[in-house]
Amino acid sequence: METELEMKVVVATATCVVSGKELSKAVQTVRKAVSPHSTLPVLANVLLESKDNVLTLTGTNLEIGIRVVIPAVTLNDFAISVPPDPLIAASKAKEVSLFLDADDQKRQRLHLNGMVIMGIHADDFPPMPTPHHMRPIPDLADAIKHTAFAASKDEARPVIQGIQFENGLAIATDGFRIATYPVQYTGDPLIIPAYGLSKIANLIGKDAQIGYTLKRFVVFITSGNMTYTSQLIDGNYPDWRAIVLKSHKFLAVFDADTMLNAVKIVHSVAKEGNNVTRLDFQDGYIHLTAHTEELGTAEADVLVVGTAAPVAFNCKFLMDWLSIVEGKVTFKMNANNTPGQFECGKSTCVVMPMYLG
Repeated sequence: METELEMKVVVATATCVVSGKELSKAVQTVRKAVSPHSTLPVLANVLLESKDNVLTLTGTNLEIGIRVVIPAVTLNDFAISVPPDPLIAASKAKEVSLFLDADDQKRQRLHLNGMVIMGIHADDFPPMPTPHHMRPIPDLADAIKHTAFAASKDEARPVIQGIQFENGLAIATDGFRIATYPVQYTGDPLIIPAYGLSKIANLIGKDAQIGYTLKRFVVFITSGNMTYTSQLIDGNYPDWRAIVLKSHKFLAVFDADTMLNAVKIVHSVAKEGNNVTRLDFQDGYIHLTAHTEELGTAEADVLVVGTAAPVAFNCKFLMDWLSIVEGKVTFKMNANNTPGQFECGKSTCVVMPMYLG
């Protein structure tokens, strides 16, 4: 007959040792896809899978998923999902030892560097689709950086919440501006949610690859030891080509950093008045003005080569684009009631004008 002590003995089912630094980076990456306030507890967790001298970490909110694989020293296999915060705390050590034990098939505990964390069985974690039909897309990170800012935040218009990738181009719009950037992509047009791509843009390298399945409406992106999956957005993207300038009456050239600094000055006032900023092109410079009854007036000048008609833009839109480009900007327009087009290198941003009072 078993004694009470013998009944409390827990049998080890697995062990794993990983670098604390590698674990920290991996958890910080996958938690970008974790839903801390989800009604499903398992979606607030990170899935850990130890096998064949690697530790695989996965996070998902059912719309996007991120998986990272790091080297490990493993004995046997195990899988469990646990909250990310204890993993971050444990990763401050040079090495992290993970040890799994269980009372039954559903109750599992993860031991790591002195902590004992209650987990949820791996079988309850949503499965991640397997990437296939991958193709190189080395300039993906740049394309996201130069377009995601222009995607809509309006949930009532889901189609324009994404970045559209079509043959050779990435496009984003919120209905008031259009950002485009050339990208080495060929295939079916894909609309990928911009918010998820923004989360991983700084994790994507030149080794990036992209694949998709229209049957399940899922896109896959891989780079380094990371795999990203996302649901695609279904719908027809707006006819943005009808807005892009095909010809122009006015052309002006100025420095991006100088204009950005000037726009920041006028934004301090313009933000209290719908961000309306007036641009007057005078002899050799652009005079920027913002005025509100509450705060007063802000002005700034920028050297320019060329000229254009007086026009008003949302200065927040200008700041968003100017903050990601460098060098000389070419500005094109036809009239103060038609779109203005800003170009810098490969990056283009078309902005709708505001009322010129």
